[in-house]
Amino acid sequence: MKRNLEILLLIAFCGLMNGSLIGQKSPETTSSEPGIVQAQPRGGMKKFSEFIADNFKYPTRCQSEGINGYVLLKFIVELDGSLSNFEVIEDTKACPEFAKEAIRVMKKSPKWKPAMKNGAPIRHFRLLPIKLEVA
Repeated sequence: MKRNLEILLLIAFCGLMNGSLIGQKSPETTSSEPGIVQAQPRGGMKKFSEFIADNFKYPTRCQSEGINGYVLLKFIVELDGSLSNFEVIEDTKACPEFAKEAIRVMKKSPKWKPAMKNGAPIRHFRLLPIKLEVA
């Protein structure tokens, strides 16, 4: 019997990482700085959620074993809106393929609107939780 798949993108971002981007020459931000307009997907979260759902391929082994999963990714939204420096903060140990697939999809993401401070783009950390379920 084939299972229906459901991918849930948790719409609310967990927030910004505190700290600076060490060794970078470009402007940077922390969550405690006032006047920051956070980086966001172009077209909004609904469109971004659809992008994730359309592009995420549930790992075959995890699907056949009925493994649900969770991935928390940290990444940087660059000055031009591109995404970089992907890091897995938390993942499902029973299916590490979730994290690999989440990074693959995020690397394909269209550019975002960069974070802004005083009208200028800045590099910005973001956290993105993705919940995966075999339904």
